[in-house]
Amino acid sequence: MVGDLTFEEYKEFYEQRGFLPDDVSPRKNSLSDRQLKTRYNKYLKRREKQQRKIERKKEEIQNLQPTSETCLFERRLQWEGEVEHHRDLVENAGPLLDQVDRAHVIGRGRCPALKEDEENIVPLNRYSHSLLDQYKDPIYGTPISSEVHRAIWAFIVGERELENLEEKEKAANLKPIASKSKIM
Repeated sequence: MVGDLTFEEYKEFYEQRGFLPDDVSPRKNSLSDRQLKTRYNKYLKRREKQQRKIERKKEEIQNLQPTSETCLFERRLQWEGEVEHHRDLVENAGPLLDQVDRAHVIGRGRCPALKEDEENIVPLNRYSHSLLDQYKDPIYGTPISSEVHRAIWAFIVGERELENLEEKEKAANLKPIASKSKIM
């Protein structure tokens, strides 16, 4: 892994400075070679874990990159003949209307199990996506309630599709969470 120290570099760092690269403050007692080796192995494990976390974040960001698809919300406004709302969206969104993201209908934080579900991901312009994530009206930017938020998603994806996603969310949230302790 890039940026990792070899054991010799790790040991040299400790001998020169009196503390380890991942220590917060200098050590009161010196470490033996065996202790250094143990600390080094823990250091490598932490670095590997950090690297995996970075890779996952990069993957999530790639999944949120703009797509070549057209915004489902904008298409729905046009289909439903919402001429005034569409005009206001175009006016308010400006250039963000042309940037289309892969938006999660049921948020990733609300139900992590659905974050990869393609039925839960729709093309949405960046302006409306950002506002909906903040529980604001996707056209005008005013705060909205949870009920209105749900109604807007129902308008975008359809009531039946939203109900299917909510059922998946309930099923995912009802799965038992593994416990570390054993019940006796």
